[in-house]
Amino acid sequence: MSNNAPPPRPAEPLIPAEVMIALFFVGLILIGIFGGAALSGLLAGNGFHVLGVRDMSAALRGLWRTPGNPAAAWPSHAQPGSGWLTWTCIALTGTAYCVLVGVAGAEFDIRRRSRGSGALIDRHQLRRAGLDAKSAVGKAVDEFPGLARSVGWRK
Repeated sequence: MSNNAPPPRPAEPLIPAEVMIALFFVGLILIGIFGGAALSGLLAGNGFHVLGVRDMSAALRGLWRTPGNPAAAWPSHAQPGSGWLTWTCIALTGTAYCVLVGVAGAEFDIRRRSRGSGALIDRHQLRRAGLDAKSAVGKAVDEFPGLARSVGWRK
C-alpha cells in the first residue's frame, strides 16, 4: 500500500457537542412536535396549520396533560389528526430533523478539514522551530532515510 498522504490531524468540531445537543433538543421540540402535529393534520385531512408563538406554550401544556388526545391540546383552527397519527408524525419529523442536523454538522466538519494542506505542520509551526520547508525536508531525510526513499524525497 503506497498511500503517501499523512493521517488526518485531529481538529475541534465545527459545532461543539453541547451546541449540537441543544440544537437536537430545540429541534425536537419545535420541529418535531409542532411540525409533526401540522403534518398529522394534513394527513388527517384537517389542513397544514402551523401554530403561532402564542399558541405553542398552551399546546405544549395541553399535550403534557393529555398525551393520548393531542387534538385537545391544539387550538380549534389547527387540529392535528388522531393520537397515533400525531405521535407517529412527531417521532418521524423529530428524527428526520436530528438526522439532518447531524449529517449537516458532519459534512461541514469534513469540508472544513479537507481545505487544509494535509501537512502535519504548517508554516508558522516550522518558523517557530527555526526551519523553512526545504530544511524541514532535509532534516526528515537525515532522520528517516528509509521513509524518505519510499516517498521519493531528496535533499
